Amino acid sequence: MHPISIVIAESHYLVREGLKSILKDQPHFQIVGEALSEDQLLRLLHRQGPRLVIIDYHEPAFGVLSIKKIFESHPDTQVLIITSDLDRERILNVLRFGVKGFLLKNCDKAEILGAIKALERNEKFFCNKVLDILLDREMGNMEEACEPTQLSERESEIVALMAEGLNAQQIADKLSLSKHTIYTHRKNIMKKLKVSSAAEVILYGIQTAQERSQVE
Repeated sequence: MHPISIVIAESHYLVREGLKSILKDQPHFQIVGEALSEDQLLRLLHRQGPRLVIIDYHEPAFGVLSIKKIFESHPDTQVLIITSDLDRERILNVLRFGVKGFLLKNCDKAEILGAIKALERNEKFFCNKVLDILLDREMGNMEEACEPTQLSERESEIVALMAEGLNAQQIADKLSLSKHTIYTHRKNIMKKLKVSSAAEVILYGIQTAQERSQVE
């Protein structure tokens, strides 16, 4: 098994050194470059073609558009955000580009390693604080609204597949159901969870999966 090639895009020395300290003893991870600016990052992407970029878009050296450029030039490269940004709209904008891993800088070593391993499996991994920010709603309490027992077994199955990134047609094919039936289930799920978008259902599914894995 080839090690996961990683580029660290971070202008702050202490953060870079901290990440290297965490990753250096992991035999399946290999740091192939460090970028202190967007230009350096794009050159490293072209030269090294890493499987993963760890980046903080919320600093002067990079930006939200840096994330977009990564996916445009190297769509197969995974991106793990590690930032101190708590702005919900900016986080949502970044996720729309296709980011599947998002941590805050106060996350611990286990979460960082867990996120990298999840991304290598093409799974999503958000730290609990980010999920809280994204699921926060002005009306109602998401924790009360999102009790897993409210959903039927079929509904829970559909939520899990949505969290894996499958669209309605793919879920329909996998479960041998019609696309219309999936839409009906999704509408009922949104009503039960008291959310207004499929994106919120997906985030709920991610959170539920992560909580389940922690228990196991």
